[in-house]
Amino acid sequence: MPPLAWSVMMGQTEAAELLLQHGADINGRNKDGNTALHLAAFFGRADVAKLLLENGANPQARNNDGATPIDVLYVDWETTAFIGNLVGVDTGKEDIAAMKTGRNDVAKLFGVKGTFDDAGTSSAQNLSAAAFTGNLAAMKQALADGADPNTKDPTSGGTLLSTAALMGHTKVVALLLEHGADINAKSRDGGTALHAAAFLGRVETVKLLLDKGGGYHAPKQHGWHSDRWRKTELADNQGYTRNVET
Repeated sequence: MPPLAWSVMMGQTEAAELLLQHGADINGRNKDGNTALHLAAFFGRADVAKLLLENGANPQARNNDGATPIDVLYVDWETTAFIGNLVGVDTGKEDIAAMKTGRNDVAKLFGVKGTFDDAGTSSAQNLSAAAFTGNLAAMKQALADGADPNTKDPTSGGTLLSTAALMGHTKVVALLLEHGADINAKSRDGGTALHAAAFLGRVETVKLLLDKGGGYHAPKQHGWHSDRWRKTELADNQGYTRNVET
């Protein structure tokens, strides 16, 4: 992991600034495709995030899972603590509390609404986090309690179905469909769940969506169809053509 990434994760603003002054790549990526700004947002390092933005960090950069720095603000705290422990970031009670405050401050830098304390997190944010992380148990409970399977993320505008499809969480996708999620509902960018699954090569999810009647001719806002997002190649490679046109 690059030194800049370590400095950012640990909230070492002065060290990060020094590294930038000596040529560190502000938009460089780790093996997961995360930039320094992703890490600053994820761990609630507001001072570092401000420094990065002032020096040209790209807030629209997407990691290997298709998430922007804004998107990672909404990852649930259980997942945050798990990842923090893996990479050596302290995740005790006080540390998580500081991260919650930090994420609120980072959200303000991005110009989005942030309420990341446990009591203030909206149901839509919780649902989006469950879809993003593939938390099947949490999604089952939410739907059993009457949650709307067609909820859209309040920040990204993505549907729960598209979010789960993008991440390749096929069981969550199936669960949402069982509870009446609109298979051809469009996210804010005009894409459907099938666009999302095809975009990152989620073969099993693509197969499920096709089986359930997902439309592969629905264009995104830029005019591409889902069959131009590798879907045909994916289906053919699996011996699963089902009238897919090229």
